Amino acid sequence: MHWYASSVMYPGVIRCFGSHNITHPCPGDPAGGDQAPTCVPVATHGSALLIDSHLVAFSAASLTEERQLRITLVGKTGVGKSAVGNTILGERAFESKLSPSPVTSKCEKKTGQFEGQSLAVVDTPGLFGPKVTEEEAKRQIAQCICFAAPGPHVFLIVIQTNRFTNEEQETVRIIQQMFGEEAAGYTIVLFTRGDDLQAERITIEELINCNKGLSEFISQCGGRHHVFNNRSTDPAQVRELLDKINTMVQINGGRHYINEKFEKAERVIREETRKLLRENPQMEPKDARRQAERDNSFIKWGILAIIGAAVVGAGVVAAAGVPNAVAGAVAVAIKMKACRIQ
Repeated sequence: MHWYASSVMYPGVIRCFGSHNITHPCPGDPAGGDQAPTCVPVATHGSALLIDSHLVAFSAASLTEERQLRITLVGKTGVGKSAVGNTILGERAFESKLSPSPVTSKCEKKTGQFEGQSLAVVDTPGLFGPKVTEEEAKRQIAQCICFAAPGPHVFLIVIQTNRFTNEEQETVRIIQQMFGEEAAGYTIVLFTRGDDLQAERITIEELINCNKGLSEFISQCGGRHHVFNNRSTDPAQVRELLDKINTMVQINGGRHYINEKFEKAERVIREETRKLLRENPQMEPKDARRQAERDNSFIKWGILAIIGAAVVGAGVVAAAGVPNAVAGAVAVAIKMKACRIQ
């Protein structure tokens, strides 16, 4: 008797003939590196196809994560990142309001859909905001990496049309320091307060061309930019933004951004997700993934790295045995007075 297990439904399994499995390495295998691939065990009994439910659930959660378009919002305190996230998702997912004090104090992640495309938006604490401790800075950067794992498709740099500061000119360099040099190839500048441009009867191109600093900044992002009016409910502005992001993704070979930090975070998250599903059979895969993103050893490394670490110039000498990928990036950012919380 011939049984067929879809490799989309059950990654790692192609076909099962009688009692024999024909398997292949699971795409995006959670083990990573040189570890053996994890595949879904299959067996037949009479007319039944028996599959390990925990691993199938894990595979389903991983597949959902891979299909999401992951957007990481970065920018100065008070530029409207949370409002941008709400506009993209079409709902009030993030807290956003007029306030004399910062609203977003920690990294957050919300998911949704736009015209059938699955989205994950990560709202980060603002750059150049009130100072925080080195320990908290490390925690927030590690948390951001986990929320965006296995890697963001775009770093959306949010700035206002009526204000471009000297600090904001350093944003791309800060992103590179925190996430890696190649991150610049995955950036798009998003201007908020597009209604101000309409009121002044000026185009975004005219605004960019009349400001040398802003023009050079846009060039660092490959000339990619977009304008939002967060008060508008017209979905066209979101559709156009997603078109630009998807075009950039295709230029980048159809891949999301990835480096050692994101790879390490993804391996840890997948291991934790598997553990949660084994220990809690009734837990939904997506809930296990969300919990694993919020609490895992990668985030703890970001905290523990401060123990015995010393900032020397622009680097960090971490304690022996403690991964310093996060620590080093934070030390450089703090030296640049950029690693702060909104």
